[in-house]
Amino acid sequence: MLRLDRTGSVIHAVLEGTVTRDEILPFYAALDEALKGRGRVGVVVDLSGLSDMTADAIVEDARRELALLPRLRRVPRVALVSDKQFLAALTRWADALLPGTDMRAFGAAESDAARAWVADAPRLRRADVLRGGLREIPTGQPDVFAFELDGPFDAADLDPIIERIDALVDRHDTIDMLARVRRFEGFDPRLLTRSGLFSMKLNALRHLGRYAIVTDAAWLRTLARMMEPVMPMDVRTFPLDGEDAAWAWLRCARPADQPDGPG
Repeated sequence: MLRLDRTGSVIHAVLEGTVTRDEILPFYAALDEALKGRGRVGVVVDLSGLSDMTADAIVEDARRELALLPRLRRVPRVALVSDKQFLAALTRWADALLPGTDMRAFGAAESDAARAWVADAPRLRRADVLRGGLREIPTGQPDVFAFELDGPFDAADLDPIIERIDALVDRHDTIDMLARVRRFEGFDPRLLTRSGLFSMKLNALRHLGRYAIVTDAAWLRTLARMMEPVMPMDVRTFPLDGEDAAWAWLRCARPADQPDGPG
């Protein structure tokens, strides 16, 4: 069952028991209607009484969420209410990925606090400008590509990177790559709806020999180690203060104009 309330700019959805596809449709209809206006919309989703969702409800929910990505910049805050720890963890991950939207988990007894937090969204979000965090690092080597991630990024940052990688894999059977990740603060969610991005990634993966990831982010180092056994290239992680070792592993001298260690 779904109970729905819209007061001002806040949509409050309470899901209880087993939710079906037909029951989630009114929520997305209300959100679509709210986003037709000029203002921003806050969302509270209370899952504290949810026991299950039917398979068609899960599929429909995923489809609708993907369709909403281009408009998420209009949703400054999303609160999820539940005592389930895995949902709180998922919320934290989503918050890191989507810098234009603040996402926070609240306990089952904190529904009123969640609603107040969503209603009190600042006029400007923490990342109205979702760009500038991605840049190429010139390597001086024809078959080695490197980039730095230091904040959020959007299509204007990503497109030159894609063009350079495409050009390299067209000229070389194998290339090596280095990623220096100082701060990962998410990306413009509209990038996920762009055609051709997934095929470019698959094409690049087929040409990668060695991929060095230089970061102090523990979660990213863990993710890279988990993915290494199933990746077609050789992947290694290095801390920021060990970047010299990463360049040596790629058999490439570290560019002279790059700062040493974390900035």
